[in-house]
Amino acid sequence: MSQPASVRPASQRAIQVLAHVAAWLAALVLLLAFAQPVGGVAVGWALLRLVAPVPLLAGFFYLNYFVLIPRLLARRQFVGYAALVLLIGVAFAVPLLLQHAGLLAAPYLPPHRATTPLQLLGALLTLVWALSSALRITGEWLRHEAQRRQLHSEQLAAELAFLKAQVNPHFLFNTLNNIYSLTELKSDDAPAAILQLSHLMRYLLY
Repeated sequence: MSQPASVRPASQRAIQVLAHVAAWLAALVLLLAFAQPVGGVAVGWALLRLVAPVPLLAGFFYLNYFVLIPRLLARRQFVGYAALVLLIGVAFAVPLLLQHAGLLAAPYLPPHRATTPLQLLGALLTLVWALSSALRITGEWLRHEAQRRQLHSEQLAAELAFLKAQVNPHFLFNTLNNIYSLTELKSDDAPAAILQLSHLMRYLLY
């Protein structure tokens, strides 16, 4: 039997961790490419404010991957799932809306060229949601397919073993020898023995 998903080799888990770290580093590079520091703001503080959304986006990714999809979407609670995803998006957008209204200091860096903070945030949230959903759904489908193929092969092996156990060659040869002996002796039991063997073989076949 194959190993369950919870008992994966350490090398495979390490590769997955490295892949996730590389993905979030790539997201940070995208933020650096689409944003620029505020004039007059210290570079260190500007970079800190730039990096701040990355843990939030990572939290949304893993919340959707480990909690929302298996507990809501997989159980066909589509309305609840959509409502929570929209609520999380609104929660991300509230600081930007307060900043635009002048009620909060700028939590994000200003856009580069024509990109607005809300557009950038919406694009990042959509990308994170799409990636986490695609990875989770694809992984579940592959896991179920592997389990289905394994179950099918195990079922075929069990059926073959059952048939081999039922139709024992030694039993069949001994029975035929006994019937042959009855026919040699001109016994009246020979036809009944042949009929019983026929019934037994038909039962085993069907």
